Amino acid sequence: MQLVIPWAGQDRLFRLDTGDVMDLEQARDGEGIGAIYIRVIAFQYSVSDLFHILRIGLIGGGMKAIEAEILVRDQLSAGRFALHCETCGEILAALVEGIAPSDEQGDGDPAEAFDLADIAVRLNMKPQEIREMRFDDFINLIRAHNKRAEPKIRPPSEEEFMDILRRYEPENVT
Repeated sequence: MQLVIPWAGQDRLFRLDTGDVMDLEQARDGEGIGAIYIRVIAFQYSVSDLFHILRIGLIGGGMKAIEAEILVRDQLSAGRFALHCETCGEILAALVEGIAPSDEQGDGDPAEAFDLADIAVRLNMKPQEIREMRFDDFINLIRAHNKRAEPKIRPPSEEEFMDILRRYEPENVT
């Protein structure tokens, strides 16, 4: 996967191949790419997540390792973590979903109705992981997904979300 996006004042090439993904997983203590991706698009990232995604992506894109590390450290030291998280989300979405993000803004409601099982599959999550999320985090996850993928997922209202969770509650909770 390679992606050219504006970051740190100019268009940058970010590239992740299988070896780069394995380096990223190793840098994150063996955590799988799916878990890293979900955490980043849900804005549940660590600064270390951002650092390694950006650094490894820039190196994969052809930047010298020391230059990439210095640039990423400089950018992260200035804060703006949410902006860097969005960039990392775009990089990982292009990798995991195989779809480069688009600049097009959707208009109107997505056509698809809310369905917990379907969303869990499309987001590569277990229904239990969704049940453990706060409503705001879940909505942010859907918004991030909708920026990058088709078909869109219709975000539920908070009332619908609570109703769906009640209907999908495991029967044998101890």
